[in-house]
Amino acid sequence: MQGGDSLIDAGQTSSGSSDGGGGNTWASLYADFFGPTGKAACGGGACHGPGGAYTAYWTCGASAQGCLQGMIAGGTLGPIVPDGGATDPTTTRLHNALCKTGCAPAALMSCEMPFGCTYTFTSGDLQRIDTWITQGAQNN
Repeated sequence: MQGGDSLIDAGQTSSGSSDGGGGNTWASLYADFFGPTGKAACGGGACHGPGGAYTAYWTCGASAQGCLQGMIAGGTLGPIVPDGGATDPTTTRLHNALCKTGCAPAALMSCEMPFGCTYTFTSGDLQRIDTWITQGAQNN
């Protein structure tokens, strides 16, 4: 390493946080965003949880493992994250579906999930998710 370069562990963000504290592992992303108690609560039941209204797009199973498998399997439109990740995460259905700009009018069905934009993903949130995708979308 030369002048100020530093290594970042695969389970850490550039701020040095690790799993469960803002890291970019699947476990931390599930806890922070996608699981039933996450900020977006995709797997909370009503939308992408088992029996939810939008499971044709993908189903977030009842566990972190089940949720990840649902993302990779996808619904009728295919996976929202390719098995093994993607070199350009902005091409994934997951990245493109996440709410980045605030709420769309409730009458419009948009690509801004969670529906109604109950949570807007920050640039830091997206960086964590994109890093996970480029590192192979691993179950870590």
